[in-house]
Amino acid sequence: MDPESWHQGGIFWMDELTGLRNAGFKLYQSPSASTNAGTFGKASGLGDLELMCDGKAIEIGNYLWHDLNQDGIQDPDEPGLAGVLVELKDEESLETFTTTTGPDGTYYFNKDNVLDSGGGINGVKAFHDYTLTVTAPGGTPTVTTPNSVSGTSTIPDAVDSDGIDVGGGVASVSFRTRGDNNNDHTYDFGFY
Repeated sequence: MDPESWHQGGIFWMDELTGLRNAGFKLYQSPSASTNAGTFGKASGLGDLELMCDGKAIEIGNYLWHDLNQDGIQDPDEPGLAGVLVELKDEESLETFTTTTGPDGTYYFNKDNVLDSGGGINGVKAFHDYTLTVTAPGGTPTVTTPNSVSGTSTIPDAVDSDGIDVGGGVASVSFRTRGDNNNDHTYDFGFY
């Protein structure tokens, strides 16, 4: 690539929004009349560039709600369940992490509450197996119908209940995360 002008080899950075060049770094510049610059075509002799940084942390979670009509679909008039303990179990390390739903019934697991006890990288790991478990809050002991993806949403999995009743008012869902930057806010649990 020509980082600054013709007859150069190097790299340059581009703005993500505009596509315009932000900066460049020149490795060499050939004389303009040279027919043999010592490189092939536009090669800069760099080979393959690799990013040397961690990918963006993954966040999973979303919502616990009182499924008033027991259909497994979140409706606008159905309230979130606040103060409910949610557990995330790493099926590979067998570590368990916890969080509590907020006032609106939302919960999240991310680098702030998934802390690696072995001194590794904190956060939900990419391409890892996990299980979410929720014990029914008092007053709403029954897990609603799981994976009912009917309804009027354009993204049905974002508004359905994913928890499978494993008995005793406990619901769980097992899943495998995707790569870095792949947040998943579709793990919802309905109770009635």
